[in-house]
Amino acid sequence: MSELNDQWRSNGAVLLPEDLVAAAEWEEIAAEAQACAPDAFDRVNEREGLQPQRNGSITSPQRCRAHPGGPALKALATSARVLDLAREATGEASLVPVRWGLKLYEPGDFMALHRDDVRCTITLSTGLIGDLGVMGWVPSLRAADSTTVVEYAEQHGLHPDEEEPLPIPYRQLQGFDGWAIPHHRPPFEHDFGVLATLCYCAL
Repeated sequence: MSELNDQWRSNGAVLLPEDLVAAAEWEEIAAEAQACAPDAFDRVNEREGLQPQRNGSITSPQRCRAHPGGPALKALATSARVLDLAREATGEASLVPVRWGLKLYEPGDFMALHRDDVRCTITLSTGLIGDLGVMGWVPSLRAADSTTVVEYAEQHGLHPDEEEPLPIPYRQLQGFDGWAIPHHRPPFEHDFGVLATLCYCAL
């Protein structure tokens, strides 16, 4: 076992080395994201409360914009150096990249408590543009059944803060277990921000 795998097993989150991605590569990806922004599509769910799905995911109210990104982001997601560390962290040798993209936030945008709708073994994310603040999450409910998660939200709200939030690093990849751990994006407080996400699944 490695230190990365120890982090992953203990709390479902792992911070990859800061020097994994060069500053020039981040600049290229950020410039690409800025160019993609006018073509981003709305991601809006106005239904009230949490909605458990048959596949184990949980959807909830949200508002932001999204874009699948471009060649620079794809190159990062499919690079051997990132994949090798994602495999080391999770202990899954069969891990492969399955999707990547951008989430664009403006004042007031949010994602209420949810579990991801694609069964990714690990999701890597980073603040690409702007200050993304923190991701609220509830690691104590890792792999809990959907009913338990819904009851928790009914008691603590759609943006619970009972557990320590996970800071979103700026241009440094952080992995988390978004399929098993309920998490949320508190209302965004800045003018503009872009979150990059890379998702990997074990075959």
